[in-house]
Amino acid sequence: MSFLLVASFSLLAQNELKIIQLPRGINTVGNESAPTIIDGSLFYSQLPHADTSGRKLELDAPLMQIMTAKIDERGVPSTPHPLKELNRNNEHVGNTAYDNRNHVLYFTRCQSETEGRTPCAIYSAQRKGNKWKNVKSLGKEINLDGYTSTQPALAYLSDGRVLLYFSSNRPGGLGGMDIWYTIISYDGTAPTTPTNLGEPINSGYDEITPFYDGSRQILYFSSDRSGGYGGFDIYASNGSLNSYCKPVLLTMPLNSPHNDMGYMMSDTLGTRGYFSSNREGSLYSVTPYCCNDLYLWDNPPVVEQPEETKPKPADTLPPVAVLPPDYEEPQVPESPIPSPHNPITLYFHNDQPDPGSIATTTQTRYDQTVESYMKMLPQYKAAWATRYNGRILDSASAVLEGFFREEVKGNYDRLEKFMWIIAEQLWNGHSVTVTIRGYASPLFNSEYNANLSQRRISCFMNYLRGWNQGNLRHSIADGSLRIIQVPYGSSTAKKNVSNSQTDQIHSVYSVEAALERRVEIIDYATE
Repeated sequence: MSFLLVASFSLLAQNELKIIQLPRGINTVGNESAPTIIDGSLFYSQLPHADTSGRKLELDAPLMQIMTAKIDERGVPSTPHPLKELNRNNEHVGNTAYDNRNHVLYFTRCQSETEGRTPCAIYSAQRKGNKWKNVKSLGKEINLDGYTSTQPALAYLSDGRVLLYFSSNRPGGLGGMDIWYTIISYDGTAPTTPTNLGEPINSGYDEITPFYDGSRQILYFSSDRSGGYGGFDIYASNGSLNSYCKPVLLTMPLNSPHNDMGYMMSDTLGTRGYFSSNREGSLYSVTPYCCNDLYLWDNPPVVEQPEETKPKPADTLPPVAVLPPDYEEPQVPESPIPSPHNPITLYFHNDQPDPGSIATTTQTRYDQTVESYMKMLPQYKAAWATRYNGRILDSASAVLEGFFREEVKGNYDRLEKFMWIIAEQLWNGHSVTVTIRGYASPLFNSEYNANLSQRRISCFMNYLRGWNQGNLRHSIADGSLRIIQVPYGSSTAKKNVSNSQTDQIHSVYSVEAALERRVEIIDYATE
């Protein structure tokens, strides 16, 4: 696609992908970052005359503020203006994300402290005509005292609720700034307790500036992890909610040897979008590479994920339970043949598959779900480490290791052996009947949990249909492989399993809660 350039723009690439530095007036010798589009206007953050590092905000530094500028069909902005309604004279304000379905703006306020730290908190404001009203903090669950929560980004769940990604250095992460998420309902209830995205999105390095492209199901973010071009680099990962592929490093010239972040796109811009960078050519007053400018990209590379690395889900929504002192590690039975006394039990992370959905079916296969689940052991341990240490933490870690090794992986290995037994019976002309039950932990209400247990059965059915390149599809269709489905929901959950919405350590990350999130293959018969 051809693109008419403004004379004051600096073209950094001559190939099909074009990187265009926005003009002076938008860019300054200070810091410009966090671009987003709201109703045909560019919203961005501006920090005049940032210090020479471009990162540390001193107490007496100028204040960051939200700026807006109308853009034309090519993404070229006009003269910018400060958003006076939301800017403050004693706090840094910036990092906007707009929920255009509910007309709510999310943004960050940061209060500088005397020791130089700048804890940030996420706020919301309701749009009323051309005004922003009802400004309020998202609450202490999101804005944890003493830690930073910033750079909000939005997605939507199938039931219309809002999924809010953000970057935070709160406890329970993998190191530095991590990407977390919470679910917002707009029904007067508080946002859900934040959940860390875990690996492969987060790492021991910093992960910042998330942006979710819902039409393509791609999460973009920046990280200073090893293996990039230098500084912060932009990565992309296919997936949704908390289930993502291994991130792909975007190529140059979108990335550079310097800091590249805040990548975004919008239907308003077509094949274009913005990002910020302190790459060569960015404006500065004293020290080169001190400060970010805004850049426009045109015709980006297509992010395609190899088939073998496509996303494999996990689970979310908050539940509770305590490790019993006499708990013994479960042992995997030798026989792959299920029975009421020796079921094959298939486990799920919290609210998986399709968290937040009220549907009774899913497109997810169990082999996808369990592969993602088995990688979450470090996240489970990290959750316990936020509250406990010493012998309690060591005991919890040992129990979790046993559960993931013997129960999650052990039962999946039994399932794979069992599938070959079913296939052999069918290929020898027999009919096979399998009975499967679905369960959920007591978190949330009984109606929701009943639907969730049906989704888990549906997830297993998808696994059956896809097993061994679909060899059992015909047997399922003609009835020679019959599945009796019994969804129990949370009606049989043990009484010692918590249903708390606030204590995720016990309701999501304890073995007691994990044991309730399952389907069981309890019977097998041939004719």
